[in-house]
Amino acid sequence: MATTLRGSRNDQSVVGVVRTATEVATARDRAAPDGVAPRALPVGRLAAPDATRGFHHGLLALGLAFVVSGTVVVRAASQEPARAEGGRSVLDGVFTTEQASRGEQTFKQACTACHTLDKMTGNRFRAKWAEGSVGDVFDFMSNAMPEGDPGSLMPAEYASIVAFFLRASGYPAGERELPTDKAELAQLRIVPLPK
Repeated sequence: MATTLRGSRNDQSVVGVVRTATEVATARDRAAPDGVAPRALPVGRLAAPDATRGFHHGLLALGLAFVVSGTVVVRAASQEPARAEGGRSVLDGVFTTEQASRGEQTFKQACTACHTLDKMTGNRFRAKWAEGSVGDVFDFMSNAMPEGDPGSLMPAEYASIVAFFLRASGYPAGERELPTDKAELAQLRIVPLPK
């Protein structure tokens, strides 16, 4: 990723300075066979006489500042989970007790050969899916489980297992069943339990 100054005739100058600085640092760090570090020569069209080298070092510092700050912003934005603004959360009773009971039966039949309930619910569930959505859980399960035959259950069965996990993790039941529509599920945020 490289940051450039838009609207400038020299849009590539920041990239060029950073690239040149990397090459200069690499050449400077390489030791000659006799143990003496060679003098680094600037690479490319940015090579400058010694009199203007200070100017180019200033550009280098500015270019690195743009790249580093841009990288930090991009990294922070990419680590932010996709979630619905406002909307409903699992604290709003997004499944029914009956649906969770069906999910418990399906879990016992299809999942207990590989999984235990304590590894799929409670604090482990909340830690794994924190700040995600019920849609994230549903997508993972329906695309990867059961391990030997992914996607072999009906969407309603996957939704019931998710409801079972939510109930076993301490979230309240409600009056409506958890839907199977991925867009609706993506709007249901997984949040910590109130203390």
